[in-house]
Amino acid sequence: MSSKNATPLADQQFLDKQMTSVIESALTHGYSLANNGVIPTQLQLVAYIAQLDETTLVDKVRAHPAAAATPARAASGSDLLRWVHLLANRHSA
Repeated sequence: MSSKNATPLADQQFLDKQMTSVIESALTHGYSLANNGVIPTQLQLVAYIAQLDETTLVDKVRAHPAAAATPARAASGSDLLRWVHLLANRHSA
């Protein structure tokens, strides 16, 4: 594989890591608001993600202040959901 092909993959991995962190912050905040200030464990966060429908997940992420200065604000719903699933998979592994 040439270095020309490696750079976009490295960039995508960096973006994925950044965006899963933004999404984790937004959804942790949403969980906390819904549960009297309790900060969720990783498994509780995964369960919270599983109970929300796709539209709600996308709306919660886009509305959160952490998304304002990131690609999350302008990302497509499918990109946001892909990052949500990466987050959920990371926490359930």
